[in-house]
Amino acid sequence: MRPIFATVLVFGATLAAYASDTTPASPAVKEAPLVSTAPAVPAASAISAPAKVEVDSATEKTAAASSPALANGVTPLQDLVTFHEKEIASLKQMIDRWDAKVNATVKRRQSLEQDVQSMLQKADNLFKQNTKAGTNEANRLKKQATRVNKDIASIDRELKDQTKNLAEEVRDVSKETQQALKDAYQQTILDIQKSQGEKQ
Repeated sequence: MRPIFATVLVFGATLAAYASDTTPASPAVKEAPLVSTAPAVPAASAISAPAKVEVDSATEKTAAASSPALANGVTPLQDLVTFHEKEIASLKQMIDRWDAKVNATVKRRQSLEQDVQSMLQKADNLFKQNTKAGTNEANRLKKQATRVNKDIASIDRELKDQTKNLAEEVRDVSKETQQALKDAYQQTILDIQKSQGEKQ
């Protein structure tokens, strides 16, 4: 009896040891499906959530940009743009007016200079002929060139006067523009403050 009992005990202990070695394997198999199936639902929600937030943010920005209160606060600035556009147009008109005036004077001077050069060249050629008639004509041309040179000197004084007058006009326009600019900006500030008061 004792050998049989001992054999049974040894066999039972062996079975118990074998069972303890194989038992951890089965829970791992059972947990595998839980790991593979659990992320299915959260993955879909993780994709959709940021897209919803981004759309909401864009909608809020669009609503803010189209807000009537914001538009009323910024609208007075458009008056400053109009003011500067008018000032630029006025400045261009002044430039065109003075450009035409000064260019006309400069062209007249250039024409007279060409006449003088032509007269002096003819006079030199007549002096080279060494004839009485040629000498008389040459002297006449030189006197005429002298009178034309006086006209050129007069034109030079006219150009200086035009430059002086232009500088004075620009100075006057500058004073007027500075005051008008100051008034325009002050009015814009008042309009902005008024629009904010109405908004509140």
